[in-house]
Amino acid sequence: MWYSAKCIFRHIETDSRRQMFEERITLHKAEDWDAAIEKAEVNAKQYCADVDCEFTGFVDVFELFDEKIKDETEVYSSMQDNDLESNAYLNQFYPEQPNDCESIGKSHRWYNKDDKLNGCYHCRVVTKR
Repeated sequence: MWYSAKCIFRHIETDSRRQMFEERITLHKAEDWDAAIEKAEVNAKQYCADVDCEFTGFVDVFELFDEKIKDETEVYSSMQDNDLESNAYLNQFYPEQPNDCESIGKSHRWYNKDDKLNGCYHCRVVTKR
């Protein structure tokens, strides 16, 4: 069976006074729910070592219902009860990403998008390497 796992991380070194949290979803092939959680936790710890962040311990696993992964396969779903209207909910939990960190006085935090491009984790800027 295929499972997706959502893990939450806290990034320690940021140029913001606010805490920076990352929600990361990965796919895992596992025999059951418990094995998927175990694989996700191992992957989360490795990710922390590679990226220098802290794993919060939060793991939410979702069993994929499609027998084969293909275009438009649902890989994660989570339902939340809340009294907020749509715009208020999105603003609270998913604030809009700026087009350019530097335009709001922050520094870029780069990752390798591929062998030719770098992308910023916190905005939409992409540069050539």
